[in-house]
Amino acid sequence: MSNDTLFLGIDGGGSNTRVLITNAHHDQLAEGSARGCNPHNVGYEEAGLQIDAAVKTCLAALPNVDANIVSAFLGIAGIRDESEQAQLATSLRAFIWYRNASTTISHDLSIAYEAALSGRLGICLIAGTGAACIGKRTDGSFFRASNRESNGNEPGSGYAIGLDAINAGLVADDSRDRQTIAQLAETVIQRAESGDAMAKQILETHSIALVELATQLSSEANLESAAPIALSGSLATSDSIFGELIDDQLKIAFPGASVIRSVTKPVEAAAALAVEQFNGERNDASN
Repeated sequence: MSNDTLFLGIDGGGSNTRVLITNAHHDQLAEGSARGCNPHNVGYEEAGLQIDAAVKTCLAALPNVDANIVSAFLGIAGIRDESEQAQLATSLRAFIWYRNASTTISHDLSIAYEAALSGRLGICLIAGTGAACIGKRTDGSFFRASNRESNGNEPGSGYAIGLDAINAGLVADDSRDRQTIAQLAETVIQRAESGDAMAKQILETHSIALVELATQLSSEANLESAAPIALSGSLATSDSIFGELIDDQLKIAFPGASVIRSVTKPVEAAAALAVEQFNGERNDASN
């Protein structure tokens, strides 16, 4: 293949940055990854470097392709407004792939929502390294909710579960790295499934915190109580006791709502949005 028209989707989270290159038919051609790129955790310059590193690993998987990336859609954790979009854009302008493509920088919640609900009205509740919630109203506008504390803790997240486990003496770890601490959530889940009462109590506390976040968003955004609720993120979608606890709390808080577990990866949604963006701009140019 040569001179292919390529599309780039980027899912930049707190722990990992995932990249996917597709063609116009959504065929997946290459994937890449790097460390997390939330600028509030690593700074804007480092965020740009991690995004570029992930893109380069993706491009390296296409040695026979004259990579003509025409459109890119970036869903990046921590990007909340136009000012933060501009700061990240500044750190990316040094890279040729960014300068040559039509690009959109958005929040990673937007691609998680698209992956889970494909534009339908509803709520997307995310729990992985971090935790957050996004909903879409009848007028098409989005509403976000976060319970991130000043110290970076987010109740309901893997990071928060890991911290609670350390503080309770359930696990021993002196790391200060968010990803390393978040990975301890898997140990807590395994111990809870083995009958550890303290581990289960920690998970119950955080399942309640997650669902309270969805309840907060539903109330503030004035969403219908029966709007579907999609779960995204490694912890929220896991087939585990934590997933069961989340389901139980959702049934109490949203008795009339259907619960969906996302099967499409957010990075796949980002790549699809890049194609959609390119087609929209091409149609506008022809009119």
